Amino acid sequence: MPIYEYKCNECEAVTEVRHAIAETPQVECAGCGSVDTRKIISPCTFTVHATGRRQQHWDNAKRESDMRQELREDYNVHNAIPIGAPGGLAEVHREVKANGEQVRERMSAKREQSASEAAAKHKEFKRTTGVRSKKKVPLIKERRAKEAAAKRRITLR
Repeated sequence: MPIYEYKCNECEAVTEVRHAIAETPQVECAGCGSVDTRKIISPCTFTVHATGRRQQHWDNAKRESDMRQELREDYNVHNAIPIGAPGGLAEVHREVKANGEQVRERMSAKREQSASEAAAKHKEFKRTTGVRSKKKVPLIKERRAKEAAAKRRITLR
């Protein structure tokens, strides 16, 4: 039979009672003797025993998370996606461990290349956004001249 915990609504004392699942007993508080109690949910622990395929799946998942954590901590590889690798993450992990220094160098070179490309794009964007086309410059000057003339105009009524 399971053990249930009941909390008193008056004195907040917790009482343990053993009864069947289908039962709904009237529990008396051990602290104040009140019957105004409510069932509370208490934390519990349980163990899942997996066998066969489930155990293998669990072990593979655990190993995969361990591999990802090792790649993150030791090699600074934060997003290992095994695209096209027939061995999956295990093969990627094996390659990184075997060629760890080369992987670090390639990743830092790629980061530097990406940063320089981004800087070049930004520089090009800044250079081209301020430039006005040859067709627009006379139109802008004409519009500004009209606006200035409208400000200087005196109208008599």
